[in-house]
Amino acid sequence: MKVSNENIKKARDLLDELETLEGAMEVMKNYDAKVFALFWTGHNDNTKRTREVRVQVSQEMCSKLMDEVQDRIFEIRKELEQL
Repeated sequence: MKVSNENIKKARDLLDELETLEGAMEVMKNYDAKVFALFWTGHNDNTKRTREVRVQVSQEMCSKLMDEVQDRIFEIRKELEQL
C-alpha cells in the first residue's frame, strides 16, 4: 500500500487540529471555564507594534462555540477515516 506524502502531511495537520480542538473542549466543559475572544493585529495603525485585545464572551456564545468545535471534531474524524 502506497501512501502519498500529501496524504501524510494532511493527516498530520488534521491530527494537530484535532488535538487542539479536543483540548479546547476539555477546558470549555469545566464548570469554572471562561471563554475569551482574542483580536490581534500586526499592523496597528502603521506603528509597527502588534495589538491584542481579549474580550470575555457570553455563556450563549460559549455554547455556540462548543457546538462549532464539536462539529469540526466530527468532520476531522470523518476526513481521517477517508484517508
